[in-house]
Amino acid sequence: MKELRANNEQTEFWDGPHGDVWVGNQELLDPQLAPFAKAALEGAQLAPGMTVLDIGCGCGATTLLAAEAVSAEGNAVGVDLSGVMLARAVERAKAAGLTNATFLQADAQVHAFEPASIDAVISRFGVMFFDDPEAAFTNIATAMKPGARISFACWQTVDRNPWMMLPVLEALSLVQIEMPTDPHAPGPFALADSHRTSEILAKAGLSEIHTRAFEPDLSVAGGRDIARSAEFLMELGPMRRALMGADDDLRAAVAEAVAGAIAPFETGNGVIMPSAAWIVSAVKA
Repeated sequence: MKELRANNEQTEFWDGPHGDVWVGNQELLDPQLAPFAKAALEGAQLAPGMTVLDIGCGCGATTLLAAEAVSAEGNAVGVDLSGVMLARAVERAKAAGLTNATFLQADAQVHAFEPASIDAVISRFGVMFFDDPEAAFTNIATAMKPGARISFACWQTVDRNPWMMLPVLEALSLVQIEMPTDPHAPGPFALADSHRTSEILAKAGLSEIHTRAFEPDLSVAGGRDIARSAEFLMELGPMRRALMGADDDLRAAVAEAVAGAIAPFETGNGVIMPSAAWIVSAVKA
């Protein structure tokens, strides 16, 4: 039976070449996003024996952390649209000997989860890509047991995240980059409005909704040098799409511009830039 999907554009994006990009950059992304993963897991209040659902698990970093937290008596299930990223996640679980970590290629907005089967839901930037966030969180909530917690990280607005904004602004002088016109469109900043996010969760049947600002300094590309950091940033989001098919000269010019944008943030430990996310938690009544 074919898995039901609602987010067709996102499925094509993540279950296609962009998934390969994230697999190729997994060793850079995980250290960069580690503080956010830790904060999201802390908000879920995981304990041994729990069954945890990880939405948009990607290459599995947060699922593996959850599997360790709930111990061998518990289970952690990672869900993602990307087959190639899930394949990497399975490899990592095997390498770590975590037999209680499993992975499912599915669309969490519409997947028929077993009702009232989940003790906690987590996500590290995996919940901003739904076509219909209210429908998605309502569906996820059906899988949660009464009293189960959901805790996730999502980005604040782009102007609060210069590590994403400044490189794009510099690249705009060299290449046309298509930016979304709808601030709530599926993408990194879809849940940047914390009041709207709280309303979505409430409509999904969740309560005790709490949002806190989480604004750590971010180690771009996990502490690599400025050239590697610039290359990494060029692989993300709209800049990657804009550079598809670009010749070597244009790519080199964009790389120089991006490196110049982030140069003021270079330290002895790599490129360190401000970031801003929300850590959102709620409870199933």
